[in-house]
Amino acid sequence: MSQITLCTVPHSGTTFTQKLFEANDFDVVQNHCDEWQYVRKALMAPYPLVTTLRHPFLVEESWYQRGKEIAPMIKAFDLWLEHIYSKDPYILSVDSPRRQEGLEAIAKAFEFPAVTDWKPERVVAHTFDLTLEDLNPSREVVELAERMSGVLGEWY
Repeated sequence: MSQITLCTVPHSGTTFTQKLFEANDFDVVQNHCDEWQYVRKALMAPYPLVTTLRHPFLVEESWYQRGKEIAPMIKAFDLWLEHIYSKDPYILSVDSPRRQEGLEAIAKAFEFPAVTDWKPERVVAHTFDLTLEDLNPSREVVELAERMSGVLGEWY
């Protein structure tokens, strides 16, 4: 069985991606990017690094609907951007117009079929059917999106 390290921002497609790899006989070592010690652990793992991307406006809505504070989400994205994205990981974006292209690149790299129904996992907040135009993000998350303009420009 092959292994990967999955390091993600919470509510950005973690469970979906983990189940996708597990369904293709991968052992997934999963960490969230919400604290440095977890990011460090992911970076030290000897396995290929995989991450997820979901637009921060949609992640904020998911956190908001769960009653979570937004500051830890912003911290997680900042850690992700500085320490995970900068390492050129394999990225699966669950809400991007380019998500199928990302899936095909990952499937080719890890040699499994590029097939999924894109059905969300563990739906609590029902944000999967929202569009960016449906949202009114906070000033802090708009500023986060500006810091992420490079990666968001690649995918959205």
